Amino acid sequence: VFATMASLPPEERFSALLTSPQFSVASYLNEVLKEYENNDDLQRAMAELALQLQLQTQACHEEIGRTGAELQAILPRCAADVKRVGVGLEGIKSDAANLLEATQSTTSDEVSSSLETLSTLHALRSNLSQTKEILTAAATWDTTLLSIAPLLAQQNLTEAVHALAKLESGARALQGMPSGKEERQETISKLRQQIQLLLQPQLKHALQNMNTRLAPLQQCVTLYTLLGTMDTLQAEYVKNRPGTIHKAWFSYTPSIGQEYQQVPEFV
Repeated sequence: VFATMASLPPEERFSALLTSPQFSVASYLNEVLKEYENNDDLQRAMAELALQLQLQTQACHEEIGRTGAELQAILPRCAADVKRVGVGLEGIKSDAANLLEATQSTTSDEVSSSLETLSTLHALRSNLSQTKEILTAAATWDTTLLSIAPLLAQQNLTEAVHALAKLESGARALQGMPSGKEERQETISKLRQQIQLLLQPQLKHALQNMNTRLAPLQQCVTLYTLLGTMDTLQAEYVKNRPGTIHKAWFSYTPSIGQEYQQVPEFV
């Protein structure tokens, strides 16, 4: 300890010795008085040191007294604060118990009410969606119907079929309306006939050239699928196959044991 304090000024070194956890009276006095060799100087230094220690002791007593007074003033206030916090905690505990009891008693009623509210909201959403669908179909019916005639005149059958599908969807949405149902069905039936008549030449052309170009036939398949008349396309496909295939098909009578060998060759 003394080695680490050697570089400090004397007053700071002596103060550090007094506050050191390894303080001893003998070590302190030896360190303070080691510089005095003459007996008179030593006696004078000891008297001055005793006076300084007495003054420091008095200052320490005064500081302890001030600190004690402050603690005496603070402790009652802290005790009152602790008491108030305890009362508040008791109130919170009581409120929590009451809330828990109320929650447990009303949980089943709240769940039932929540389910009823969800059911009502679901029904409301369904009704609003249905109403929107009907209003949209009614608002766009005339516009869609007027757009089909120019499309047929331009041989734009793809757009015409999509417009017809939109009309049919609108007719289903307007099915519950009090008037106009028969007129809408008659209009849709006439348009289907017109579109199918215009589609037949395109289908025949696509079937005749399917060995070199498949895109027209794929387009016809898409349109006939939208119209829901794939059976018509299949019938036309069968009619346009070569006569030799028809004859081979109807004359095909595999014998037992040869069925699984001849069918792949025929296909």
